[in-house]
Amino acid sequence: LRTIDLDLILYGNRVIEEKDLVVPHPRYRQRAFVLLPLLEIAPELTDPESGKKIREFLEERCERQEGTLYLPKKGDG
Repeated sequence: LRTIDLDLILYGNRVIEEKDLVVPHPRYRQRAFVLLPLLEIAPELTDPESGKKIREFLEERCERQEGTLYLPKKGDG
């Protein structure tokens, strides 16, 4: 028997805080490998807790780190 570990990032605009389940995922906002694909498939998606768009989290992340991240312009999907 093999256990599967799934990280549930978002579930609509629901906020869930239970013993074994927290949605949105507590650290997704700091992970470019999660944010970039989200931006590609759902550019208008907003975080249910803060109301910020995914693009804003990526822009904040870039401001805190060296280097440049080129994000597609709105409508360049």
